[in-house]
Amino acid sequence: FLFVMDEVKPPATLMCDACARDDLPTVKSLLEEDKGLLQCMDPSGYTPLHWTALYNCTQCAEFLLDCGADALAKGAHGDTPLHWATAISSEPCLDLILRHLLEKY
Repeated sequence: FLFVMDEVKPPATLMCDACARDDLPTVKSLLEEDKGLLQCMDPSGYTPLHWTALYNCTQCAEFLLDCGADALAKGAHGDTPLHWATAISSEPCLDLILRHLLEKY
């Protein structure tokens, strides 16, 4: 018999994957276990908020921003979630991020 074990993913990868799918229950559960995941970076060097911006995942984006995620956090190449939302014309996510930044600053 040949058994193929599922790869155990690091928490940061699980968090970013859940954000890219707009899987809010999983995101909440992961953050309850580890608040540090709010600003974690996955192996490619991006935060959960980057992935919500790329895939226009507004539920998770709003939740992360409400929890204090940094909309100006720089990823591996210096780009921010704001850059990603702008680059793909993700209007709902872009609107959330801009409103958050206006309230914050």
